[in-house]
Amino acid sequence: KSAGTLMVRCRRATQKDMQFMAKINSEKKMVTKHGVANQSEFIKPVRPPSVTAKTMKKHSEEGSELIRVRPYPNPEQESETKWMTPDEIERMSYEESHKWIEAGSGSRGVLYVEIIGCDGLPNMDAGVNKRDKTDAFVTAIFEDAIVSTDVIFDCLSPRFMPWTRRAFSFLISHPWSPLLLGVHDYDTGSHNDAIGRVQVDLGNFAPNTEYILHYDLSNTAIVPNRKNMGTITIRLCLEYHDTTLQLHRERLSFPNRFRVNVQDKKDFRVAKFVADGGKDISKYSIETITMHVEELATCLNIVFYMYNALMFVYEWRGHIPLRFCWPYGKCGEVELLVPLHSIIAFVGAVLLVERPTLAPAMFTASLGWIMLAMLELKTSRPSPWARPPTYIETVKTLVTGEFTPQTITAQESCLADEIRVGADKKKRDEQVKYLMDMYNDKMKEWEVMTEFMGENLDLENIDTNTSKGFSTLPGRSILYPWQVWFAQLCQVRRTIESILTWNSYTPAFCITSASLGLGVLFLFIPWGFLTLWSARFVAWIVLGPWRKMMKNEMTLWEQRRITKEAKKKKNEAFEKEMEALQIQKEGALKMAALKKNIFGCFIVSCPCPMVKVDRYHDAPLPKSSAKPIAEENSKSSRINKKEKTRLQGQE
Repeated sequence: KSAGTLMVRCRRATQKDMQFMAKINSEKKMVTKHGVANQSEFIKPVRPPSVTAKTMKKHSEEGSELIRVRPYPNPEQESETKWMTPDEIERMSYEESHKWIEAGSGSRGVLYVEIIGCDGLPNMDAGVNKRDKTDAFVTAIFEDAIVSTDVIFDCLSPRFMPWTRRAFSFLISHPWSPLLLGVHDYDTGSHNDAIGRVQVDLGNFAPNTEYILHYDLSNTAIVPNRKNMGTITIRLCLEYHDTTLQLHRERLSFPNRFRVNVQDKKDFRVAKFVADGGKDISKYSIETITMHVEELATCLNIVFYMYNALMFVYEWRGHIPLRFCWPYGKCGEVELLVPLHSIIAFVGAVLLVERPTLAPAMFTASLGWIMLAMLELKTSRPSPWARPPTYIETVKTLVTGEFTPQTITAQESCLADEIRVGADKKKRDEQVKYLMDMYNDKMKEWEVMTEFMGENLDLENIDTNTSKGFSTLPGRSILYPWQVWFAQLCQVRRTIESILTWNSYTPAFCITSASLGLGVLFLFIPWGFLTLWSARFVAWIVLGPWRKMMKNEMTLWEQRRITKEAKKKKNEAFEKEMEALQIQKEGALKMAALKKNIFGCFIVSCPCPMVKVDRYHDAPLPKSSAKPIAEENSKSSRINKKEKTRLQGQE
């Protein structure tokens, strides 16, 4: 008797299929022995045996406090590093790491990252046992690689020692790829508790410079009212294999979107939180709709910003310092603030009035001028961590191919920057208050007027709370399309704001350069001549009677034949386009299936770094520092002498 039937669908491999498999075997090297599936220790943090029952603190014979070194002492000096003072632990955590993990599949350079420690973490394991505290570990995602540190158990300010798993060297495929870091509390249950995350943007970091970076940890970057969950300290260094023009061209190109695969749902939750904060705002929610509406309402800040810029130009406020010696009197050296932007606006307006044919050149050049003015405002910040490179510095780097190493001291210009930010916030709040007072006055006038006309409305009972007002409206079928539309508007708003404020430096630089270049080019185009002869061509040739005289009368059969041939060519072109798309789709599906089989069935998509569309952006704290590294003492030359483990990338 038959036990059932087996149905198989198969086809003969085409030339495209064989090329795809040859590419996988020769270039990608995605064999099981190099995959994450057989090296799970690089993905899953492994908590050492619990020592909560043992003493964590004691006193030395001299009376100083000693703390048990976690997660374990240095195997080579176990007796000396089992118990140490807090100062010794702090000093030891900044020493060079003993072993490194190399991850990724890029070829442009190497990003060296060492996780030094965290401070002020919340207690995620608060319970009956007072000794039970957060078991912290850090997960890092860079392009197509995901790695984790060791677990520091029962500590709210953990320090990762040089002999632990904390040092990673990522192979770079694109210079603007972000480094994503997330801190979790290790649990043996179904999932690890998320604590905080940070996105480290590498665009403004110079190569051959060693950075000690301190960042605030937050629970999200896309929803309002995010919470501070402590701080994280890392040591970072960039090295490029070459600094030729090709590298800088790649800095101005759009990178690919990277994805990483993990094995189980517990790892997926960790990776998802590190990549995007773990907040899914694509699902239908009244709270999400309210959040989008409130964010769109903040566009008023951009209006205030533009108003201040216009008043700055209109009132001829000086901003470029000009120093010269005054020969008369006892004044000596005199400093004068030149209103350069007002002069440019005045000269441009006069030229435009006198020569209207310069309108195209003036329009395109004004876009570049506005972008340069915004960059000037950004670079005027006292804090070096808030200043992007100037336009001249970027052009010089593109031409010469040389980077300038940075030297930044801790707390550099911290007080001056706080005063500057506080003054800007105070001014913005005063403008908001002025606008709201004006609005309230108009509402009172309207209320008095309606009462006088006998049409009084009970304004006190009108619910102005957005979140409560939405609750009376219909459900998902009506509101969800609005949620999607609001989300798209928020994306557009963030993109425009990110470019105007030069947070997305590469698109802003490209737009500025293109605007200035087109403005200069349009100066040499005879717009008056082109406009005149274009109008003559339309009037005399297109609209004249010549079309009727030149037209050959075609029979109905000829018209049908020509129409049929044109339709046939259109269909053939469409079929070729669909065939190319089908091959591309099949290749993507095959690659995704292979990655699932080798690296894990859970896929996490990493953010595209070219345009920053997060609601909040992370910046180093003022206590961060930077110092240049001599070429003979480069990071790679020192690490080559250390123990190194290779982890194959997933691309």
